[in-house]
Amino acid sequence: MKFWTLILIIVLVGCGTSVVDQVTQDSFTLYSINGYVDDPATTQVFADQYCGYEVFGKIEITDNQTKREILQSIQNGIDESDGTVASCFWPRHAVRTIEQGIATDYVICFQCLQVRIIKDDSVSNVPITRTPSKFLDKLLIDNGIPLAPKH
Repeated sequence: MKFWTLILIIVLVGCGTSVVDQVTQDSFTLYSINGYVDDPATTQVFADQYCGYEVFGKIEITDNQTKREILQSIQNGIDESDGTVASCFWPRHAVRTIEQGIATDYVICFQCLQVRIIKDDSVSNVPITRTPSKFLDKLLIDNGIPLAPKH
């Protein structure tokens, strides 16, 4: 088992859930976000934001099969990773699940190959491949949501 997969499992088991089993949430949202900031010292306020990032659009996912496919694609990307990451973290995709009032956020930068998982006060960065990006892009585009520009 790869090191980062083991870390993710430990984090999620400690939270009492696994990535793919989170399909019965009260809320499940896929976001197109702009994580690129020219000057990180500049505080920007956007009309619609998610975790401090500008939102280009979002989709509320209600179909359990689609939820499962999204989470499985993220898990597959994590499992396929060889641990390679860069330091940019300019996320363009995100998933937020809310179950029994507890939010779990998956903020993904396919450029630097990292997914930031935020649940309660716990934050972890886990390596991921670019594999899920095509599937997530297609879902967003098919629903008329623009994608953030690549930098």
